[in-house]
Amino acid sequence: MLATLRRCTTAPTTRKGTMACLEHVKREWAKTQTGGHDSVVLGNLEILDARPGFVRTRLKVGKHNLNYHGTMHGGCLMTLVDTVTWLSLTTLRDPIIQSVSTNMSHEFLRPSGREGDYLYAEGECVQAGRRLAYTRVTLKNAQDKVTGFGAHTLALMPAEEGAYWAETQTGCHDTVVLSGLEIVEARPGFVRTRLKVENHHLNNHGTMHGGCVMTLVDSVTWLATVTLGDPVADSVSTNMSAEFLRPCGTLGEYVYAEGEAVQQGRRLAFTRVTFKVNDRITGFGSHTLAVTPSGAAVTKFSADGLTRLPVGAKL
Repeated sequence: MLATLRRCTTAPTTRKGTMACLEHVKREWAKTQTGGHDSVVLGNLEILDARPGFVRTRLKVGKHNLNYHGTMHGGCLMTLVDTVTWLSLTTLRDPIIQSVSTNMSHEFLRPSGREGDYLYAEGECVQAGRRLAYTRVTLKNAQDKVTGFGAHTLALMPAEEGAYWAETQTGCHDTVVLSGLEIVEARPGFVRTRLKVENHHLNNHGTMHGGCVMTLVDSVTWLATVTLGDPVADSVSTNMSAEFLRPCGTLGEYVYAEGEAVQQGRRLAFTRVTFKVNDRITGFGSHTLAVTPSGAAVTKFSADGLTRLPVGAKL
């Protein structure tokens, strides 16, 4: 028998209606905090406000959310995009609509915070039809300055909510999320990695969390730029997106990610990544980075990646 669907609130503009919706969203969020990717990465997330189609959250930035610049990691921000837009979808009804990601992107306007800062995320479900939901999120710092925008398209489907758990670790975001990542192959402009899927990579469907996949997009494409020379040019994300073709791995499976630096100029680097599980493509990602040249002489590598070339040598 199908469960009777209930609207989150019949009077969204009233205090009573808003509180009912807020408590509903908090309950759904609490279900994700028994383990898994959300609890590892976004355990500090607070839900401040909720009404049908809208949710507002606050995250106190921890060390495990940071990149090596000391600001929020791009993959962590993509986890926030994934999660907050999903929370906006949960405001529409009870029981919640089950969904999987089909497309996700983010525009990075400025750094989104350092350790101890607060980051606010306002998620909105723009439209939810029978098969697809279109959502967006705006990120703001404590000074009310917009730091970025995100968009997330979800395929809607009936599904049974699963249980999962995860172990937490210490260190920056990459250490927490991708500690098991192996670099299998590297040559100029290309890198191939392998990740064994563990509990802390999973969503409540038991497959890789969209935010975890986006952390892979961020990290593997950056590794592709690392292959271009030594010392590595400093860079920050300006745009990142992914196309989800099928689930990107379940517990114990290996996810292979092939990153490519398509072009790197003086100021911008354009990169992409292909994901495979059991030799089947599960998704694609792209990542544009703003590059800050160091001015130092750069040592490059031979085309096969086996030899360091003298400074100034051409490939």
